Amino acid sequence: MKQNVMKYQTMNKQNGFTLVELVAVIVLLGILAVAALPRFISLSGDVKAARLKAAKGAMESAATMVHGKAIILGIANEGVHYVGSRPQHNPTGKVNTSGFDLNQGYPWVTSIADAAGLSADDWDRDITINNAIAFSVKGDDVSDRTCQVIYNMPVRRGLRPEITIDVTGC
Repeated sequence: MKQNVMKYQTMNKQNGFTLVELVAVIVLLGILAVAALPRFISLSGDVKAARLKAAKGAMESAATMVHGKAIILGIANEGVHYVGSRPQHNPTGKVNTSGFDLNQGYPWVTSIADAAGLSADDWDRDITINNAIAFSVKGDDVSDRTCQVIYNMPVRRGLRPEITIDVTGC
């Protein structure tokens, strides 16, 4: 009888894994997953695309607000380029107090970054485009034109600025 009890106890001890062993395996799998996951999933392109979309929204809002102020000041539809408060070739003599260089009542290419709150610490700029400025996330090559947002000034009265985004290279 004693021999049967010993066989029974020995068999019970050999069935399954202990809780400590299971926890150790789960922790080890978690560490491996955390280490390997960034290699399989790269989110940097999505982050850049989201930042460009946010910058586009900020530029659209800023252009609308500055244009609203230009309407209030009576200088929105003059087709005049204001540099600071003094207009260039302005027959009406009205003064720009919006705080931004204007063209057709919208921010000039050199003013849109300030109007939209796009810091030079976060964004690279390319003003080599006629009547436009391109922004890319700091550190990217803005000249390759594949991961950027572009602000095009209105070319004549009554048109809004055209703001386009290209995220193909992000």
